[in-house]
Amino acid sequence: MTSRPERRLAASNDKHPHGRVQVYDGAQWVSDFRQNKLLPCSNDTTHRARFMDFLVGSNSRERRGYFRMARGPQMKLGRVVIYYLLLLVLHASSGQAADSSLAASSREFVQKFYASYVPKALAGHTGPAWQFAIDKMSASFDGGLLGALKDDLAAQAQSSGDDIVGLDFDPFLNSQDPAERYEVGSARQEGTKYLVDVYPVMSGKRSKEPSVVPELAYENGHWLFVNFRYPGDDDLLTILKLMKADRESHQD
Repeated sequence: MTSRPERRLAASNDKHPHGRVQVYDGAQWVSDFRQNKLLPCSNDTTHRARFMDFLVGSNSRERRGYFRMARGPQMKLGRVVIYYLLLLVLHASSGQAADSSLAASSREFVQKFYASYVPKALAGHTGPAWQFAIDKMSASFDGGLLGALKDDLAAQAQSSGDDIVGLDFDPFLNSQDPAERYEVGSARQEGTKYLVDVYPVMSGKRSKEPSVVPELAYENGHWLFVNFRYPGDDDLLTILKLMKADRESHQD
C-alpha cells in the first residue's frame, strides 16, 4: 500500500521567530544538532509550532524520509542563493547550447554556399566568376560587403585599359586558380561573429591551413557574410577599401 505524504507548515514562536530546517533520518530529527525530541527548542509548544512534512522517495519502504521546512530570513536567503545559482547554471548551460547550435548552423550555411558556388567558379566565365554569387546569391551577403563588391565590379566594367582597378582573384576562394574542390572545416565564435574555415583540396589532399575564413553574422534569423579573411591578416573588406581608395586617387 502506497503511503500518502503528510504536510504541515512550520510556524514561529517568540524565541525562535524564523524557524529552522529539520530532517528525520529514520531514527531522530536532525537540524544543526541531533535533537532528542520532535521540537528543537524546549519552549516550543504544539499549538504554537506547526510543521510541513514531505514523504521523499518512491513507494519503496527503504527510501522513506521526512523533511521539515520552516520559514525565516536565513531560510529565505538560502533559497534566494540556491535559486540564483541554479539560474546561473541554467543560463550558462542554455548559452553554451545556443552557441554550439549557432556554430553548427553557421557551418551548415557556409557548406551550402560553397556547394553551390564552387561548381560555378570552376566553370568557364568571360567575367569574374564571383559575379555569379553577387547576382544570384546576394541575399547571403551583408549590405556593406555586397555594396563594396558591386562597386568593384562596376569599376572593372568601366575600365578600358590594362590597369588593375579591382579584384584580380576570387574573393570567396582566395585564388586565381581554384582547387578541384573545397572542404568546410570547423566553426567558432569570435565576439558577435562566427568564423568558418574553408580548405582547398588538391589531388585528393586537403590543405593543412584554410585558404579563406568567411566571417558571418546572424541577423533576424538569417546568416550573412560580412567579410572574408585570408592568411596573413588580410581580409576582403580591407582590400576592397584600398582598391577603391586607389581608384579615387587616380581620378583627382
